Amino acid sequence: MHGDPSPSERLSITDVADTLGISPVHLTMLLDHGRIAYETTSAGERRILRADIDEYQGRQERGYAAMRESMLAAEQLADDV
Repeated sequence: MHGDPSPSERLSITDVADTLGISPVHLTMLLDHGRIAYETTSAGERRILRADIDEYQGRQERGYAAMRESMLAAEQLADDV
């Protein structure tokens, strides 16, 4: 668990979408599919912890790196043929 994060570490959908460079609609889809953890306020608003954004970005970066490595290996195989 994340302990008791301060309010500045709990971000709105709009703030997180801006941070990630995606639309709020896309972010909502990621939340709905469990790709990014969130909590719901008593008013029913979603809040995303900064740590969960960092975790998501790390997973994305590792995925992109693996994809680049795979593409490079495929290119090298094609060059060898």
